[in-house]
Amino acid sequence: MKTLSLPLTNTPTVDARWYQIIFLASFLTFGILFLDWKADWIKYITLITTCQAVQWFWIWKTGASIHTLKSAAITSLGLSLLLKTNLPHVALIAAVVAISSKFIFKVNNKHFFNPANIGLIAAILITHQAWVSPGQWGREALMLLLFMGLGLTVVGKVGRIDTSITFLLTLAVLNGIRWNIHYGWPLDLLGHKMLNGTTLLFAFFMITDPRSIPDHRIARIAWTMAVAGLTFYLTNYQQMSAGAIWALFILSPFTPILDYFFKGERFEWLPATIK
Repeated sequence: MKTLSLPLTNTPTVDARWYQIIFLASFLTFGILFLDWKADWIKYITLITTCQAVQWFWIWKTGASIHTLKSAAITSLGLSLLLKTNLPHVALIAAVVAISSKFIFKVNNKHFFNPANIGLIAAILITHQAWVSPGQWGREALMLLLFMGLGLTVVGKVGRIDTSITFLLTLAVLNGIRWNIHYGWPLDLLGHKMLNGTTLLFAFFMITDPRSIPDHRIARIAWTMAVAGLTFYLTNYQQMSAGAIWALFILSPFTPILDYFFKGERFEWLPATIK
């Protein structure tokens, strides 16, 4: 008698990385064409080529799948959107650290730092010539809706929509208590603090990385709330405009601990048969 076998819920049949590549490239194009960004082609080329070259090195060194080149492309596009610097070697450092971190900082064959996140932090700490600019996206409502709509599509493909929603809701509640209830400021201030491109990019494309966040849903939600809480503290009490970037970096090492105590199904981008 034949038995039916259902596909793993954490292993999509279509590689969602293609969606992320298309969407992130679209965001970068939008910023250059419609938000008057200075097109820093040297930085973009440095990030993209270095990420691919370093990924090829680690593929040769470890025997990793060639499909991981798509992950490297996502990392390079994320860095292109978030990393601000005037020096090409700073972009080079960010790219090398970002890709190499996946192969160096691992527990039970799972990396726990988001590559683009640790690349940003490394560039800032090592060179002091890098920064993140949350205000670069402006207030165009169409762009914000695009971020949210496409972001929901992507995280839905990888089953991590709970992470985005938890982060945004927790941050909204904390900011609402502080600004709207405690200080009595109007609700539009909450929108001003929440609705910007960098926050949405972080919520939909960085904190949702299924390969570096806790596997179990309960652990993942608790961890995400902690990231949102630390983001709130760093932003409001330490005046750190890139508080979310630092919060994720600080709390990422707790992922292996949560995975140890809360056993969940490991996410895979592709079925093992086509890796």
